[in-house]
Amino acid sequence: MPEIDFTKIGQRIFHGQPFPNAFLQSALQQQVADYLGTSQTMYARYERGANELPLRHLIFLCKLYHVSANYILGLSTRKKSANLFFNML
Repeated sequence: MPEIDFTKIGQRIFHGQPFPNAFLQSALQQQVADYLGTSQTMYARYERGANELPLRHLIFLCKLYHVSANYILGLSTRKKSANLFFNML
């Protein structure tokens, strides 16, 4: 079974967007962390790939960012699911 690259997952969660300063990045992380019901520190660890992403958080992030789980997991380069049913979630 291939090794899971949590850094790649973190990069797809983060979207690679540069922030003009650390305060804005921290504020956005706090908003997403609140949505997930976790701490800003833990969410930042997901973005860095330092912690595994729980399934329930993966589902919430897919809904929040309007991307497929396959995209976040690095199994596809397509951001949206090809299945119309899952696009409606």
